[in-house]
Amino acid sequence: MKSLGHSLLLVDLCLPLQLRSTNKTRQLELLETVFRDTHSLEQLFYEKYVDEPQNKKKYWRQLFFQQLEWFAYLVNHKKIKDNEFIEFFKKPFVDWCEKIFARYAEPDQITESDRFEELKLLYTITKKQLQISRST
Repeated sequence: MKSLGHSLLLVDLCLPLQLRSTNKTRQLELLETVFRDTHSLEQLFYEKYVDEPQNKKKYWRQLFFQQLEWFAYLVNHKKIKDNEFIEFFKKPFVDWCEKIFARYAEPDQITESDRFEELKLLYTITKKQLQISRST
């Protein structure tokens, strides 16, 4: 009977660690997928759409911006919580926002507050954090 009590105690102690590890693994998998898909869309843009007129970029642009919006949603709503993961993706996210979103988005996509809300919020927060970390 005594060994059963010790076994239950070990399960009680190990289960939270195992769940935390599984959670972190899921967050990493999610981030890897988002990063890979966003990077693939970026490559597609430079290979196929960069010199095309705006109307031909529309489909690609919508996919790319939705991908950034999805990433921002995951971070903003704490679906991805691990700070180490988030820190790693800050610079690429800001680069995508500045080099692609700001340059190729339609004016209303940038100015209308209800369009790409998550992306704009995360960009604002992340940009400030990066500026603060550079100045210290």
